[in-house]
Amino acid sequence: RAGRLKGKKGCGKKLKMMRAVEEAFEIIEKKTKMNPIQVLVTAIVNAAPVETTIRIQQGGSIVQGAVDISPLTRIDIALKNLSLGIIKKCHNNPKTLVDAIVEEVLGAYNDDPQKSFAIMKKNEMERAAEANR
Repeated sequence: RAGRLKGKKGCGKKLKMMRAVEEAFEIIEKKTKMNPIQVLVTAIVNAAPVETTIRIQQGGSIVQGAVDISPLTRIDIALKNLSLGIIKKCHNNPKTLVDAIVEEVLGAYNDDPQKSFAIMKKNEMERAAEANR
């Protein structure tokens, strides 16, 4: 059984992480009765933000402006937020790494900001972009 991921102790333990992901995929398959890779892909699509804000300098002042995000950057941001959500769920918490992976991926798959850190961050980025249009 895969243990907990605490801070930097999980770094460099590739086999431990691979086993945790395999276990999580088995649990996801049992819960959803779907291919876990398809569930992960849908979770990444749901967690990918469409637009964000950037700083634009106009004369002597700096203003925030909303811009669309390129497809590759969207995927990178989604994966980063999914992994940060998994780490936050199991750090200093009795929850195992496998349980954290399952909860974060299924939360992102269901587009639920209460259960997924990645969806919460996506909504936050898009809300900020909407305000700066």
